[in-house]
Parts: sequence; structure tokens; C-alpha cells
Amino acid sequence: MLKKILSTITFLLILVTAVRSQDILTLDSCRQKALMNNAKVVNADNNIRGAQALSKAAYLKFFPSLQGELAGFYSPNNLMPMPNGVMGTDELEHGWFLDLVVNAPIYAGGRINNRYKMSQLEVEMAHTEKQLAEKDVLKDVDRLYWNLVALEGKLRTLTAADTLLKEVERVAGLAVKNGLRNRNDLLQVQLERNENESEVSKITNAIEVNRMMLAQYMGIDSHSFKIADAVDTSEGKLLTGSVITSGNASATTDIQLLRQKVKSAEYEVKLEKSNRLPEVGVEVSYGMGNVGGFTIGPFFLGIAKIPISEWFTGKHNIRSKELKLQNARTALDDNTRKMDIKIRSLLLDVEDARRQVSIAAKSIEQARENLRINQSSYLSGMTIMSELLKAQNILQKSESKYIEAYSTYQIKLSEYQQAIR
Repeated sequence: MLKKILSTITFLLILVTAVRSQDILTLDSCRQKALMNNAKVVNADNNIRGAQALSKAAYLKFFPSLQGELAGFYSPNNLMPMPNGVMGTDELEHGWFLDLVVNAPIYAGGRINNRYKMSQLEVEMAHTEKQLAEKDVLKDVDRLYWNLVALEGKLRTLTAADTLLKEVERVAGLAVKNGLRNRNDLLQVQLERNENESEVSKITNAIEVNRMMLAQYMGIDSHSFKIADAVDTSEGKLLTGSVITSGNASATTDIQLLRQKVKSAEYEVKLEKSNRLPEVGVEVSYGMGNVGGFTIGPFFLGIAKIPISEWFTGKHNIRSKELKLQNARTALDDNTRKMDIKIRSLLLDVEDARRQVSIAAKSIEQARENLRINQSSYLSGMTIMSELLKAQNILQKSESKYIEAYSTYQIKLSEYQQAIR
């Protein structure tokens, strides 16, 4: 018996400690954790480092390259014949040769320079793509956060409604017992409480799922935090704040990335044209070894490469790249127009959401007054139970609509703010 008591006490202490250890997170805290730990942002950081590494590799192409070669041979029983007089012997048995080659480009048709500029552009694009990833993550975190606020607010509303229904059930039970009301009134209250309990179960499950999704974005345990915000329906306050100004589509990160893609397509055309130009370089080769008793080297070579076949096939490749460039420019123009429409649409959504909050706030006041009148009428025997329950249901729905409208406003505002970034 003592062991059971100690086990129970230990469990309760662990539970209390776990509850106390939960962090209370504001929206900004959730955002910061998501930007640090979310997989999209982490991958975007890796892409930036990868693009920077490739840019460094492209820069090194401006410098001479060094290559070493080591060769050896062995011919048993002097089976490697040599022409008479070559290296002073008719046959070779073995030998080795070491060759060091330095190749320095002088002119490469602009390929090296264009590839390096393109690699720098890819670094810029990687930074832009990270900004887009951050926008997506922040938008999702805001949505999940305010959904969680709404769900917890609805749960509190249902809990408050159940408390009121318990009192109504008590009053109805006394009235039935004293013969003032029939049993149907009591059954109606009990059925309403059952419906309320069913909704509590659904919302509790939704809260758990939403909490897990938000925790996944932040890279933390779903039971290690609580959210700081809550929607207060006691007064149904109207929203106040500054007027939201319209954003500029051409200044958004999405359009910036499309402009960079156009620039990348321009470099692709330049690179394709440079493939038709000759390449000039200097090669210095120094060899040493033991081949028939002779030391060979050094060699100084001038190299010129003329891509003759590219003069015929290259024009088709250039045409293909030019068409891709046209497509990139068309996509830039088209998506700029679409982004402008999207921004205006989101702004209208924000304004509508603000109006919905105001309407819902007024509805709460009216629903409270309606419930007060029906409670007085029921107690005085001037109305029936169904009317009282209907008034209670109207208040509950009004409070839920206000919570949902407030959270929707915050979500729409976040979507707009992320869109104009």
C-alpha cells in the first residue's frame, strides 16, 4: 500500500514538473524557433553554402591549372623493340617518366568570366530562395499559431457553456421535481450537454494535431510549450490599428527571383555563344625520368583550339537558349501582374476580416442580452426550455464566430505581410 502511495506521489510530482517546465511562447518566439530549426530554412542555408563553394571553384578557373602524370613500363626479356638508332639501343627493358603540366588560359571566348558571373548570380538566387523559404515558414507558423489560439478559445467557450448548462439543468431538475415543469425540459438540457461534450472531444483532438504540427515547424516537442495569446470574448473588443497600405508587386521576393532567372538565362545565351569562339592558352610541360638513359623536357607549347563543328551546330543551341530567355521574360511580366492582383486580393481579404470581427463583436453583445431576457422569462414561466437553450446556443456560436473571425484576421494579415515582402 505504501509503495502505491509513493508511486502515485512520484507520478504527480513528475506531472507537475512537466507542466511547470512548459515554455510560454509568443508568436515572435515561435517564429524565431521555426527560422532556426525548420527543415526548409536549414536546406536553404545549405544551398547557399553549396552555391558559394561552386562560385569559389569557378573563380579558380582564372588561374593556371597544374597536372602531374607518372608512367612506367617493364618489358621482360627485352621484348620492347626500338628502331635502330633511337635512344642508342635496339631494345628497352624498363623505364619510367614523370610529367608536370601547367596550363594557363589566355583567351577562352569569355566562357570563364561568364561562368564565374553566373556562379555569383546563383549565390544571389540561393539567398533569394532562402528568403522565400522563410516567407513560407513564417506564413505557416502564423496560420498554425492563430488556429491553435482559435481552437483553445472555442474550447474555453464550450467549457463556459457547459457550466451554464449545468446550472440550467439544476434549475430544470428542481422545477420538474416540484411539478412546475415537465420532464421534457430536463431531457432537452441533457441532450444539449451531450452535444456540447461531443464538440469538446472534436476540438480537443484538433488542438492536439495543430499543436504537433506547430511543434514540428519549430523543431521542439509538442508538449513542451504553451501559446501566450488568447482571444477574450468577455467584451468582444473591436480591432484598432493603423491603416494598411498596398504593397508593390515588383519589390517582392518572388519577383526578385524571377528577375534573377532572366539574368541567368541571359548568361546562358552568352555561354552558348562563347562556345563558338576559339580558345588560346599556354602549356608548360616538364618531364623527367629514365628512358634509355635520356632525360626528356621541358616543353613549352602554345595551344589554340578552334571549335569548327560548333559553327554549324552552335546556332541551333543559341536559338534554344534565346527562346528560354524569352520565356523567362514572359514569366517575369506575367507573374508581376499576377502578384499585383494577389496583393490587392489579400488586402481586400484583410479589410473584410476586420469587418467580420466588428460584426461578431456586436453579435456577442446582442446574444448576451437575448440570453438574459430568456433566462428571466424562463424563471418566471413565460417561455419554454427550447427558447432558453436556443438563446444559449446563439451566444455560444456568437463567441465562437468572434474567436474565429479574430484568428482569421490575424492569418489574413500575416498572408498579406508575407506577400509584400
